[in-house]
Amino acid sequence: MPITCSESSRVLWICGPAGCGKTSIIRSAAALVKSYHRMGSFYGFSRAGSGGSLSALFSTIAQDLADCDNMRKIQLVEAVKDNKALRTTKNPQDQFDHMIIGPVGSSSAIGPTVIFIDAFDEAGDQSELREDVLKILSTNASKVPGGLRIVIASRQDPDV
Repeated sequence: MPITCSESSRVLWICGPAGCGKTSIIRSAAALVKSYHRMGSFYGFSRAGSGGSLSALFSTIAQDLADCDNMRKIQLVEAVKDNKALRTTKNPQDQFDHMIIGPVGSSSAIGPTVIFIDAFDEAGDQSELREDVLKILSTNASKVPGGLRIVIASRQDPDV
């Protein structure tokens, strides 16, 4: 099971076939990170439909990050105050730029904060949106402030 990470990208991708332990790894890592008070968000998908949806991914992560840090919360409120449509937009790039990058860049948090996204390949029949989200994460990873780390676990599907 390959684990790929680049210091400059701040994104770690854990991939492998079904049943090889990706979820166990990411949950164990999340528990450890949480014990050090470094958990930013844990977002999981499920083929059964009981997990999250891609359209709510960045808004949920933004809310979780805001709950961890008052400065992020203030910045998030400012970001959506005059643009309430941002909360439910189907444009993940807008949400990423205005709800993740902006508030996190202004964060007063000291040390790393980790976002976990589990079973990304199980995001349902949203392959186009899934590709958009992956493109956002891969092309904008350099915008992610140094204190923020993103860990993604998925099968190595063609669109992932």
